[in-house]
Amino acid sequence: MKKTAIIVGILLMCASASFADEVDQDLPNQTAEQLKANTREMIRLGISTDEAVKMTRAMVENRFQVENAVQAQEVVMNAKKQGLPAGPVMNKAHEGIAKNVQAGSIVAAMEKTRERYAYAYEKAKTLGIDTREVAPTGDVIAESMAAGLTRRDADVICDRLQTRDRLRTTDTDQTPAQDRQRDREQIHKVAQESFMTVREMNRLGVPSDVASDTVCQALENGYQARDMEQLRNTFMNRARQGDPAQLAKTYAHAIRNGAGAQDLDSPGRLGKGWSDEASGSGMSGGPGQGTGSGAGSGGPGSGGSDSGEGAGGPGSGGSDSGEGAGGPGSGGSDSGAGTGGSSDSGPGSSGSGAGGDHGDGGGSGSGGKK
Repeated sequence: MKKTAIIVGILLMCASASFADEVDQDLPNQTAEQLKANTREMIRLGISTDEAVKMTRAMVENRFQVENAVQAQEVVMNAKKQGLPAGPVMNKAHEGIAKNVQAGSIVAAMEKTRERYAYAYEKAKTLGIDTREVAPTGDVIAESMAAGLTRRDADVICDRLQTRDRLRTTDTDQTPAQDRQRDREQIHKVAQESFMTVREMNRLGVPSDVASDTVCQALENGYQARDMEQLRNTFMNRARQGDPAQLAKTYAHAIRNGAGAQDLDSPGRLGKGWSDEASGSGMSGGPGQGTGSGAGSGGPGSGGSDSGEGAGGPGSGGSDSGEGAGGPGSGGSDSGAGTGGSSDSGPGSSGSGAGGDHGDGGGSGSGGKK
């Protein structure tokens, strides 16, 4: 037994010596002993040797004062002790160094990042989700906040998730225990998809409160994780064609009035009573153009508005003056406004519809009022 203890002690001493040698060898000669000691402590807490040494070396080579470098190391170590990811905090240090930011400002930015993750992880824990999912949920909450989500709006979303969870588990007599457990296990997926949706909206410039409202409307209307993912994907595709903030508002209004995730991706669906925008352009998916001519008293031309996707509608009232207001495009956008009609002498004038859903189409009618 004594012999075994001696062998273990020798091995530990060798490991410590090797460990110390690695830190000493990889850091510049002028590195302060306190920085070396903190580097070893970072490694002991679970940070890889390469990453710990890389951060310390970068600070020394960029002439950080020892006080600032020690503070930066302490922020990283505090994050690890709290069970938070050290990577985002350390990345902030490397980012600041690359941009030649002053050391004091870098330390402040690192601390702000640590605080953001601490808040996000606490919020994830309040959702009552599987402990294994706290980290991925906390990470996406923190990423959303880095993209522009405010704490106030993050609180609103988390409150909505908690309310939804309570409502789903209230009827314990009628819901089998197995189903209730499955519902609780699924909440983390809904939470993650919700905050990923907010994150992407924020990254595209949508204000925090607008993005939060859109997601909260979806949660109130029973969107599942797959629905939230579809909402996000549809938004990202359509946001490239217009104003992301306006699009998010249109989505929120549509969902409030009963639109499902599949409706958000249906050409023209939001033009039929779901859009609260006078122009209807929020969900038009880009301008489409078509022509249609009024015949005599305003009947459609031979092509009609059904002849192409996103076509401009026919002129709605031909008259001797040759002008009639165009109707909406066949995609249902409220902004299709073309002019058309007929004149005494022959074919009606062309009408154009702007705001159809998918490109050009439409037929031209002939035969004006004689």
